[in-house]
Amino acid sequence: MGTDILVDEIEAGRQILDLLKGTELAAEAAMLVSSDEWGESRLFIVTNKLLELDIQAAYRKIGRLIEIDDLVDVLPLRRIVVTLRSDRFITLMLRAVRGRNRKKEVRIRNETCNGIIVQDAYIYHW
Repeated sequence: MGTDILVDEIEAGRQILDLLKGTELAAEAAMLVSSDEWGESRLFIVTNKLLELDIQAAYRKIGRLIEIDDLVDVLPLRRIVVTLRSDRFITLMLRAVRGRNRKKEVRIRNETCNGIIVQDAYIYHW
């Protein structure tokens, strides 16, 4: 069963995004999402540069960064998803926050998105 996103997960996600700033994996949008279907939260890192990258190398890089900064216990690599803005789930999640202040982080609870019941979501930026 999915759970509410914990404060340490939100902070770990923020730290991962900070580590990626200035790299080819810098996030154009990012969100931490918890769903009963997954039974855990997942950090979605959205970058349109994904088409130019070697996806395996990208995940290796993220894996090294989270190990160096000791974030792997809070948000292991298996719970991090690098994707495109055109991904249907991402598109619908971002549509849910359209019109809100982009400078503020947003929390969404108990929504359905692309057939997935989102118990809790923390949108870092979009």
